[in-house]
Amino acid sequence: TEQVIKAMHTGCERPIIFPLSNPSRQVEAHPKDVIEWTKGQAIVATGSPFDPVEFNGETFTIPQCNNSYIFPGIGLGVLAAKASRITESMLMIASEMLAESSPWANTGKGSLLPSLVEIEPLSKRIAFAVAKKRWKRAWRWKCRKTSFGLQLRKTTGCLSTVTTNVVVFKPAI
Repeated sequence: TEQVIKAMHTGCERPIIFPLSNPSRQVEAHPKDVIEWTKGQAIVATGSPFDPVEFNGETFTIPQCNNSYIFPGIGLGVLAAKASRITESMLMIASEMLAESSPWANTGKGSLLPSLVEIEPLSKRIAFAVAKKRWKRAWRWKCRKTSFGLQLRKTTGCLSTVTTNVVVFKPAI
């Protein structure tokens, strides 16, 4: 409600408000209202797509914040690493990778989340980090960058390469 959003803004200069309910007709608060109620100070992301919001001559892009940012990378990393379960540390590293990709966190401007056109490279970075987290518990890694991608060599002789298209795990020769 307006009262709740304004109370959040009173206690926080830049409140983060994620009305995530789907479909959009059931959203807890419309992005346009949230931006107006906080005088353009809220960081808003939704679970459904919304058009950009104009407020005081500024355009606010409303990112869709749902599974599309983290879960593809987690899934690829888990499959590539042949993990039997998803651990808290895997979820945390995936979240950290997403946070590192935030335009707003990096520049103080723009949206909280990267554009969806950046989802493929972000998913690959998340997959690499998740797979590395999975294997790091069992083996020590040596990391080096090659023209083909990133190579990790564990002390047991298994080679892992992240290419521009896929994560590949294979025995080292």
